[in-house]
Amino acid sequence: MNSNCILPSLHFIKKKDCINSDICLNFCDDDKILCNECNALFGKWRNGPSILKKTKDEQECPICQSKGECYFRPFCNHFLCIQCFQKFLYGIQPNKPTFPFKNKESEFWTNTEYQKQCQNDKSVILYLIDMKKYDDYIEKTKSFTSQCHQCRL
Repeated sequence: MNSNCILPSLHFIKKKDCINSDICLNFCDDDKILCNECNALFGKWRNGPSILKKTKDEQECPICQSKGECYFRPFCNHFLCIQCFQKFLYGIQPNKPTFPFKNKESEFWTNTEYQKQCQNDKSVILYLIDMKKYDDYIEKTKSFTSQCHQCRL
């Protein structure tokens, strides 16, 4: 079979999940265990652990105070929840909730009559709950940086 593709061999590169994909959300080439981003941030070449370790039990995140699955930071023994880890080490921000009715969000926040019409709609109630969680998270984490909040590494 003939192909007009300039780089036909690239069609056969297989991708698999990075060993840290629960956090980084990346893929890597078939012959590697780390994606390029994880390798750059804390690969063996930086004397890093390469594979992020999970805490044994659910923990309360010291930044956002949510209880759940946490991972140890790569260069110290302090941990963060997955969402905070993604935000501070990878720059991945949580997604802002989407208003359930297309092109009506600004009307909802500015028009009290429209708010009254929507107040019993289940999708709007869920949106408001998610929006509160999102706003709380953004507020709790706005003053933190990529340095460890405890040891400053």
